[in-house]
Amino acid sequence: MSHLPKQRDANLLVGTETHDDAGVYRLTPELALVQTLDFFPPLVDDPFTYGRIAATNALSDVYAMGGTPITAMNLVGFPDDKLDMAILGRILAGGADVCLAANCTLVGGHTVRDAEIKYGLSVTGTVHPDRIFTNANCQPGDVLVLTKPLGTGFVTTAAKKATCPDVLYAAAITSMTTLNAGGRDAMIAAGASAATDVTGFGLAGHAFEMAEGSGHTIVLDLAKLPLLDGLDTFDVPKFRTRASGSNKNYTIEGTHFDGPANEFAFAVARRVASWADGHFNPVVFHGPYGFGKTHLLNAVAWEAMRTQPGKRVVYLSAERFTSTFVKALQDKQTQAFKEELRNA
Repeated sequence: MSHLPKQRDANLLVGTETHDDAGVYRLTPELALVQTLDFFPPLVDDPFTYGRIAATNALSDVYAMGGTPITAMNLVGFPDDKLDMAILGRILAGGADVCLAANCTLVGGHTVRDAEIKYGLSVTGTVHPDRIFTNANCQPGDVLVLTKPLGTGFVTTAAKKATCPDVLYAAAITSMTTLNAGGRDAMIAAGASAATDVTGFGLAGHAFEMAEGSGHTIVLDLAKLPLLDGLDTFDVPKFRTRASGSNKNYTIEGTHFDGPANEFAFAVARRVASWADGHFNPVVFHGPYGFGKTHLLNAVAWEAMRTQPGKRVVYLSAERFTSTFVKALQDKQTQAFKEELRNA
């Protein structure tokens, strides 16, 4: 895309510059089109379920922009010379079922012969031009909210190897076929500053794009990420998805993982102490809007930008970071460190 000539159009409100979930084009002062498409090979064996997953995924891009899907077109690649066309019929039925639930009208589509099955939708939605949510408007102090648990990719990979518990598999299917209209409504009501849907690029990839587009650093506490129930018992390396390697390569240059030595935690402690006017008192983090939480988050972001230039996503191991940080603030036996904090 970077080699294509840039088109200038004052009505193009969201284009390709920020890796957003969909494009947005203004038609009138009160109406804009949201346009997207998405398709992929089967994640599951059942054709109807696969169709539902693919359609839900495509519609999600419109919801992530704050929009409402109104029409959709099927996109199909299918080996009709090798497989029964009844399989394709079930895939399309699954997609139609989701579109019906979303009150999105299917108006046709296009099919080509392909060696591998592929299915998805091209979706058109609407949104008010002044009420668009993009992935490039994160603000300092924002809290990241995930509306669904993570781990569906690991689950579907495990299912292909016949090593996934039925209950966990069913939970993943439910998550992947639940429309994100509820998430859209919640973010509008809450006045969110930015949004995206977490799909093929994984949490790291989508968080990286949000941070890069917004010009800020996102800090993720691994212990607080919501996972599908039962996923924590999985041997993750064994069930990595096909995209795991490419996603890692895409994000690795802009990602910092908090290491065992945890010098980062000490640097943050020094930063918090300096903002507390040098008073060496334990910082309390119980209240939702307390001094401690606000200054801790700001200090983490500050030190991340200072010590890791160019890094946009910072992963912290909560247990290791917290224990080091608290020790740094509360260990009153270490006079030298107390003095260093006071003079920070």
